[in-house]
Amino acid sequence: MAYDEEEPERSMIYENVSARNAASKSHFVKNSKAPAAVPGLKLYRVGVLILGLLCIMQAALNISLRLALFNMAKNVTEERDELRRINSDIEASCKNLTEERNDLKRKLNDSVSQQNSLTEERDELRRINSDIEASHKNLTEERDDLKRKLNDSVNMAKNVTEERDELRRINSDIEASCKNLTEERNDLKRKLNDSVSQQNSLTEARDELRRINSDIEASRKNLTEERDDLKRKLNDSVNMAKNVTEERDELRRINSDIEASCKNLTEERNDLKRKLNDSVSQQNSLTEERDELRRINSDIEASRKNLTEERDDLKRKLNDSVNMAKNVTEERDELRRINSDIEASRKNLTEERNDLKRKLNDSVSQQNSLTEERDELRRINSDIEASRKTLTEERNDLKRKLNDCVSQQNSLTEERDKLNRAIQGCRMELEKLSPARWMYFRGSFYYISSDQKTWQESRRDCQQKDADLVIINSKEEQNFIGQYQQIMWIGLTDRETEGVWKWVDGTLLTTSFWRSGEPNNNGGNEDCVETNDSDHRNIWNDASCETKKFWICENKVAV
Repeated sequence: MAYDEEEPERSMIYENVSARNAASKSHFVKNSKAPAAVPGLKLYRVGVLILGLLCIMQAALNISLRLALFNMAKNVTEERDELRRINSDIEASCKNLTEERNDLKRKLNDSVSQQNSLTEERDELRRINSDIEASHKNLTEERDDLKRKLNDSVNMAKNVTEERDELRRINSDIEASCKNLTEERNDLKRKLNDSVSQQNSLTEARDELRRINSDIEASRKNLTEERDDLKRKLNDSVNMAKNVTEERDELRRINSDIEASCKNLTEERNDLKRKLNDSVSQQNSLTEERDELRRINSDIEASRKNLTEERDDLKRKLNDSVNMAKNVTEERDELRRINSDIEASRKNLTEERNDLKRKLNDSVSQQNSLTEERDELRRINSDIEASRKTLTEERNDLKRKLNDCVSQQNSLTEERDKLNRAIQGCRMELEKLSPARWMYFRGSFYYISSDQKTWQESRRDCQQKDADLVIINSKEEQNFIGQYQQIMWIGLTDRETEGVWKWVDGTLLTTSFWRSGEPNNNGGNEDCVETNDSDHRNIWNDASCETKKFWICENKVAV
């Protein structure tokens, strides 16, 4: 655009110079044909020649000045366009990074909300599990109490049944005796009726029989009272046995319901334990993802901070560039105004030249004014050169700052590539270790042996695997190891000083999970620690270091 605007101006200058030269030549030829005898002819020719040379010099100066301004404006425009393009690329890169940062923040917020919901669900399951355990404990105690009462009732019913059978047997004997006595009494009455004729001879026998009969009657009366009392007791026993039988049936039904409820509760407890284990494993994976996301978020925050600083710096540089472009535009307008003035001055000079042809005597004063205008143009040209030099220095400074930005971006790219390589290395190490009985938990790999060795041999085997016997620093790590329910050596000993327990890395024991009554140094040589095969949380036990046991190694991962 600048080239198209300046091209007609250069063509107009060339036409004016050509016309001026043609006019000078024509005037010179015309004057050369004049008579040589005119006294002021030579002076006039010299003045015309000088005027022509001055016009040519002025035209050449204008042309060179125009070309220089055009080239400088073109270069500044190209540099401005290049800087705008680079700034657009940087803004696009910042926009992409900002969108990626917002996407990661959104994913992180989703992960945090999901983790919060899982945590609330875990707490709710724990609370429900606690309520179920308390209810199960109460039901177990009530079941034991009912079993005890049921056993007492069964024993009492058994005793009542035996007593009832004994009373029935006694009652049968009494009834048989009463029957015999009744038959014997009837026989005696018959004999007594038969012995009326023998009454006198048998008076003593009669009296004896009466006495015997009185004794039998008294005995029968006593037996009858005892029989009635036994019948009453028997009825009470039957009623009590009936009540005991009904209570036994009720207790059996309640016991069946309790056993069914306990079975359902046991199934629900096992299902809740399974769900709780799944929730714990999912929570562990979410915790690992949360830690990974926190680390990535920290890196992104640092990168965002650097990018923000770079953006502010670029904005500041862009403002400087805008101000500089504004200054250049103002200078361009100033140059155009100067050019317009120069064009007006050229027009005036043309008019003055025509006037000088008429007024040759005033040419000296006009030459002085032209000389002053030439000096002014030279001074303006010097100012323009100084301004161009300043613009060149500012351009070089912007290029240097741009190179610094590019080098900083390259360093960030190298750091990102380094982190990606480190992550890839961790993944390769994980893929390399996972098939060989290694298990991952919270930044460490754990290895459980398949054979048994002493404590020192176990540690040596771990060290050959670039690891060491496990160091338990938290309750979660203890629960992770305790889930395998196996007797294993761990990296805790008091070999150096009795009673001063230290881990294999030299740190003192601060958090412990001893079994009840431990450590007891039984036999005076229990200086190493093993985990028990119980599913309880406190499963540590001190044992002799020369005993052969399984062991567990730990390899901490550092990214």
